[in-house]
Order: sequence, then structure tokens, then C-alpha cells
Amino acid sequence: MATLDPTGFSAIREGFPSLSDAEFNVIFFYACGASLDEMSVSLHTTKPMIKKRLNSSKIKLSLESVQAIRTIVNIKLNLAILNKLS
Repeated sequence: MATLDPTGFSAIREGFPSLSDAEFNVIFFYACGASLDEMSVSLHTTKPMIKKRLNSSKIKLSLESVQAIRTIVNIKLNLAILNKLS
């Protein structure tokens, strides 16, 4: 199975300047629906570290829940696509 490489999505990455690269990678996989197990394998880290990065991302993005990360990432992804098309 091919692994998704979030570093190729620079237009979206630029929308999250407060996050570290590791945090961005985690929220990107999370927004794509990856499980903790899938993220830990793909990102070569532990499930507790994935949870820690999700929580720190939530705080840095001033969100009330980790679930809100999906919405924010998907909105920015859609905006990046629309900008590319126009």
C-alpha cells in the first residue's frame, strides 16, 4: 500500500503555520480518516505520540475538540483546490 505524503500539500501546510511538521502530518492523516494504528505505522511513531500531537494541534488551533481538526483541514483543502482551479 502506498503511503500518503502530506509534505506534497504545501498549499495546505502553509495554512497551519503554528504547527510543527510532525503535528501537521498527524492532523492531515487524521482528517483523511486514518486510524491511530494506521497513523502510527505510516508516521513511524507511537499511538500515545499521535494522541499527544492531536491534542497539541487542537490547542494551537484554538479548537474545542480534536474532531474539529477534520473540519478545519477539509475546509483548507477545499479552498486550496478551488484556488488551484481558478
